Amino acid sequence: MPVAAPADKRFRRAHVSPAKRVRLRDAWPRLVRLTVACALGIAAVYFVTDRVISAESLTISKITVSGNVRMSRGEVIALLDGLRGANMLTADLDSWRRKRLTFL
Repeated sequence: MPVAAPADKRFRRAHVSPAKRVRLRDAWPRLVRLTVACALGIAAVYFVTDRVISAESLTISKITVSGNVRMSRGEVIALLDGLRGANMLTADLDSWRRKRLTFL
C-alpha cells in the first residue's frame, strides 16, 4: 500500500549544478605552490636534523663508571675509548655494552 507524500522542493534537479572540471592550465599554480611547500618542508627537516646531529651539547663528553667489581675503572674507560665524542642520538650503545660484556 503506497503512501502519498508531497514532493520536497529542495531536491529538485534544477538546483543541482554540475561539478566543475579541473583543467591542467588552471591547476598548475596550485601544483607549483604544493611543490614549493614540499621542498621547503624537506629542506627544513634536513636542516634541523643536521643541526641536532652536529650539536655539541649532544656529544658524549663524560663517561662515568660505577658498579665495577671485576674490572678496574681504567679498563672500562679503555674499552669505551671510541664512544667519547660520539653523538648521543646516533651512538649504538648496545654494541658498546656487548663489547664491554664480552671482555668479562
